[in-house]
Amino acid sequence: ATSSEALDLSFTQPAFDYTQALGYSYSEDPKLMYCADTLTEEPLYHENWWLDSCGLTGGSSGGPWIKPANTPPGSGPIVGLNSWGFVIGGQTLPGMAGSKLSGSTASCVFDKAKTAAVAGSPPDGQAGVPVTCP
Repeated sequence: ATSSEALDLSFTQPAFDYTQALGYSYSEDPKLMYCADTLTEEPLYHENWWLDSCGLTGGSSGGPWIKPANTPPGSGPIVGLNSWGFVIGGQTLPGMAGSKLSGSTASCVFDKAKTAAVAGSPPDGQAGVPVTCP
């Protein structure tokens, strides 16, 4: 993707294979960081994806999970977002959980947000739009 192109979103079940996560970890800011690992389901909270050896830290939340990331490089689609990791005794452990876009209300919420934006939502972001998704 070039700097003027947006990555596609995928709301379908991704394959459990090579996935790349991008983000700005606070410990390495301003460097854009990434990790790559086999996508699995988070072992304790199955509503999340998991990259077992990912070393991204706080600050990377919201960064995209892209797969396939290498055909061509950085072409997407996005299958999840950096969300959280485990911190025990003040130490960040390897691994990153990511939100599941498939099998969730993410597609519905995204469609509602697009509709609200097109309908002329106030630009200040203060006016809420009720959203009901199954």
